[in-house]
Amino acid sequence: MSICAERAAADGLDACDFTFVLVEAPTAPPNAFQTRSSDGKPVITVNSSLLAQLRDDDELATVLSHEAAHHVAGHIDRMNDRTSPDAFLPGDAGGYTAQSDGRARGRALELEADWIGAFIAERSGYDPAHGANIFERAATKQGAKTSRTSSHPDPSQRLEVVAAAVAEIGRQRSAGLTPRPESAPAL
Repeated sequence: MSICAERAAADGLDACDFTFVLVEAPTAPPNAFQTRSSDGKPVITVNSSLLAQLRDDDELATVLSHEAAHHVAGHIDRMNDRTSPDAFLPGDAGGYTAQSDGRARGRALELEADWIGAFIAERSGYDPAHGANIFERAATKQGAKTSRTSSHPDPSQRLEVVAAAVAEIGRQRSAGLTPRPESAPAL
């Protein structure tokens, strides 16, 4: 059973029927995002300029799994509900706290989606460590440091989260378990 189906069943929902949309935008900034259709079903949109940057199926799985993770974790509702608890607000990695502004909260949710997404990719048969090369390339670009106004964390933080997820997946597999993303690391 998929991570989405496991969580949906636990919440009494049937919300894992994703629609995928490709936007032909070769000159637009690379982008992917998760939203919901008018009937509440999850939609993952990827633009063609992002696809052009991906080098293999592991990287594509990393992007799609990250976007699916936003849905699995209920990030649309959590971003809009300031009273909801955050499972992944690393206190020492960028100064994110429950009282942080929307961008900081958004960056924390991005890190949580990286964590959950690594589990989704791995359980789908892809290598999240290899897929994280997309973040590695971003981290090595000139000026890759993320500004305080960005909605995404620094690529180096994203690499740390994926590496921690891969280690946790290995730990769980070694213990004979099906990997589940329940425990996010304290970064």
